[in-house]
Amino acid sequence: MAAERGGEAVAAAPKPFSAASRRSARLWAVVRPPERLPTALATLSLTLVMTGHACIETARDALFLTHAPVTNLPWVYLVLAVLAILVSHLVENRSGRETVWRGLVATQLFAAFGTLAFVMRVPIGTYWTFHALYVWGGLASTVVLVRFWMLLSERMTASQAKRLFPLIAAGPVAGTLIGFGIASVAGRELGGHGLLLLSSCLLFASAAVGLLLRDAFCNGEAAAPAALPGRVAASHRALEQAHKIRGTSGFRLILKNRYVRRMTLVMLAASICATLGDFLFKMTATRHVDVDDLSSFFAISYFVFNLLSVLVVLVVTPFIRWIGVPSALAVEPALLILGVVTWALFGGYLPLLYLRGVDGALRWSLQKTATELLYVPMSARLRTTVKALSDVLGHRGGQALASIVILAVLASRAPEWALGLALVIAAVVWIRAAASLRGPYLELFRNTLRSEFAATRLDFPDLDLESLEALIAALNSGD
Repeated sequence: MAAERGGEAVAAAPKPFSAASRRSARLWAVVRPPERLPTALATLSLTLVMTGHACIETARDALFLTHAPVTNLPWVYLVLAVLAILVSHLVENRSGRETVWRGLVATQLFAAFGTLAFVMRVPIGTYWTFHALYVWGGLASTVVLVRFWMLLSERMTASQAKRLFPLIAAGPVAGTLIGFGIASVAGRELGGHGLLLLSSCLLFASAAVGLLLRDAFCNGEAAAPAALPGRVAASHRALEQAHKIRGTSGFRLILKNRYVRRMTLVMLAASICATLGDFLFKMTATRHVDVDDLSSFFAISYFVFNLLSVLVVLVVTPFIRWIGVPSALAVEPALLILGVVTWALFGGYLPLLYLRGVDGALRWSLQKTATELLYVPMSARLRTTVKALSDVLGHRGGQALASIVILAVLASRAPEWALGLALVIAAVVWIRAAASLRGPYLELFRNTLRSEFAATRLDFPDLDLESLEALIAALNSGD
């Protein structure tokens, strides 16, 4: 009998899982049942968007550097930055909360149709076609991603954001990994024309998932605004008013609010570092890689960078809650400084490959998640007014400043290490600004909690016995 019970125990014992499987299970375990469908659809839609973006990025980099000199890149960066700021400003001024969903789907369809136009144009493309394609690749993804993360920030509470953002951030990472994987395996056969066609199809699919996401949010835990209690409905009316605020008010908020100023400075410095590192990487690639192999080289390099990004999502990102957002934001600039110092001491191509790899591995995983958490303590009005403006101003403004620095270095015929020095200065500013966020973060959180229109969920979820015991124990604790 004992032997039989022992045999049953052995038969019933769970099979061992790999460490990665256990981490994935723990990530999914934080998602409550009503949140699972919205979280899955949000992750899928972002995956499709970033898979399409990866195909565009591979095609545009190879086509541009094949048909234009690398010294034209700073001018393209500058035009892209200005257009991104203008387009995002126009999009926000024409949107209200009732049109948030339609605006998201509209931008996804706009990106898909625009990419399809280049599919028809590239085979007969002129010199300027490839400049326009480079600008388009960055512009389309910027507008879609800003819309997407703004929507998620509005629809989720602070506790939901801390639990779900690391999981949703796996979508862009997986998307870029899949996209660059396809480009690295089939890029030579598909060519730039085929990669652009595939990207257009993926963007159309992401728009379809966006429509499903709306129904999932409205039918799930995030109820429609009309069904919320009076106090929460009032906060949504405040959110409606916030959408009507023009860009000048947003600039005044950035200048006036200490926390928002420092947060924007972090994004500005991060963008300067990314742009300088990207230019150094591509300039060196044109010297060491044959023109016919550029597409495969970029695809394989970006695939490896994003494979590292997946490891960051699985291993590092969940620990943001323990190390804190300011510390998480300081990881990437510290690694960039290490790469520049190595390049200055030993020279060569590998340190520049490392610089681009650090940005590729951390931008859509650790850095993106930590940056999105900076918006959590904001009130609905402040977050809606500032988010798109600070994202675009920080990202594209930094790109514009970095472009001016590159053009100045090229015009003065200064040595290349001057660009490395500029990158180190920006990284130091990045670390300093991130370290100074903790005090203003807590101050803003307190002000938001005191606010009459704090966007808070009043509906309390049903708790099982174990969760209820844990809650009572926490409330009775002296800590």
